[in-house]
Amino acid sequence: MLTADEREMLYAKWMILSGGKQSRLQLVNKLWTDPHNMQNVQESAEVVAKLKTWMGWNLISNLLNL
Repeated sequence: MLTADEREMLYAKWMILSGGKQSRLQLVNKLWTDPHNMQNVQESAEVVAKLKTWMGWNLISNLLNL
């Protein structure tokens, strides 16, 4: 779970107006939009890692950094 400050920084990074009813949906729609752009892939993976921590994520994260 993200703190309010973390959420605000995340929305700012992805250029989403915070406080809107659709903020979360807008963020989801911006993730993984360009699978050929490694920066977009990396940033999308980082968002998912922050929102969903589960055993084994470090292995996947390390593979993305190869």
